[in-house]
Amino acid sequence: MTITAPGAIGSPKTVTVSFKIKPCDAPTITADTVVDAAIGVADCGAPDRAGSLAKRYSLLANVGDTLSFRLTSPSFDAYLTLHDSLGTLLSQNDNCPGFTGPSCILEFPAPGTGRYVIEATTAAAAATGAFSLSAVRERPPSLPQAIGQFRGDSTTAIGIGATTPESVAVFKGTLNDPNLRDSVRLELEVVQTSSPFSGTASHQSSFVGVGQTAWIRATGLVENAGYHWRARTCDKTLRCSAWLSFGANSDAVADFFVNAIPENPAIDAFSLNQFNGAVAIPVGGGTGGGLGSAQTVTFKATVTDPDPGDVLVLEVESQPTNTAFDGATNLYRGTGVASGSTAAAAAGYSVALLGANYHWRARACDQTARCSAWVSFGGNSDVVTAATDFHVP
Repeated sequence: MTITAPGAIGSPKTVTVSFKIKPCDAPTITADTVVDAAIGVADCGAPDRAGSLAKRYSLLANVGDTLSFRLTSPSFDAYLTLHDSLGTLLSQNDNCPGFTGPSCILEFPAPGTGRYVIEATTAAAAATGAFSLSAVRERPPSLPQAIGQFRGDSTTAIGIGATTPESVAVFKGTLNDPNLRDSVRLELEVVQTSSPFSGTASHQSSFVGVGQTAWIRATGLVENAGYHWRARTCDKTLRCSAWLSFGANSDAVADFFVNAIPENPAIDAFSLNQFNGAVAIPVGGGTGGGLGSAQTVTFKATVTDPDPGDVLVLEVESQPTNTAFDGATNLYRGTGVASGSTAAAAAGYSVALLGANYHWRARACDQTARCSAWVSFGGNSDVVTAATDFHVP
């Protein structure tokens, strides 16, 4: 630089001046933060946007991290660029998908561990104004909370191991994600208990906001089948939580059963038998005991029901051999058993004089008062002059 002063001693004078060009500051920010700042005329020029000004920030990331950046401004059309520590342009964006104005770089996988530079700049040259920049390290969502199973009205709960009278069930869960801006959905694996879990979702809900409850309506459930199920939370990056089994019970046990079409139980005609104590009474045989003594006859049969969870009882009608069955008198009922079990009913007899002969029949009934057809014991005649099934001395 030359300084001239007319009439001054030593004029003109040359002074050497050095100018040092410094890179733009890029203060370090951490992931999962929001920076509120402004672009002004004193800011650096954007290296990749001729005529635009910029604010730059550095971020440390590890290989395998997935980063998302969002830039919004009420004053200018936002533009984002992402560089590595050497200044190589890795990604850039003008508008977020489906929006005009905000800028996004979403789901960027960090290719290595090191320093990255995110640049908040403008689509138009020389634009200025306030902005908000978010930097997020994407993480898997949390386990679903408060998961539950409900009937088709979506409010009536189905108890663990209980039976629903519909071929439809509704499942709910509250979903959370450490990335609060994320969207999440509920995924289910609902299978019959005859099949193990495979790890593949069978049902998916719509996406909801973090902290909201998602629900799934499953239709076409198989009649008389038992189901077990588990749930997980997944976000839009396809990251998912671990699976959470419902019911706090074994995965081999049904969480609920389907019984949309109630059916009558059945009785095995070949399993009918009569006992005096532990001793079987042959067809036409006596109960033992002396004249006038009280006698107890126990009737047994195997009962079944296709409806899961039904409780079955054996109902017996015992009449003297000279009395026809009427379905109303001399009825005896036992205690409830599960399908496939042997049910029993007992009857007491007291004969004052010469004893009596009896014939009997039985049927299976469930807790809803549905019953099988009557089945006669002994394979002999049931007319008024019926053959004797057993004799009380």
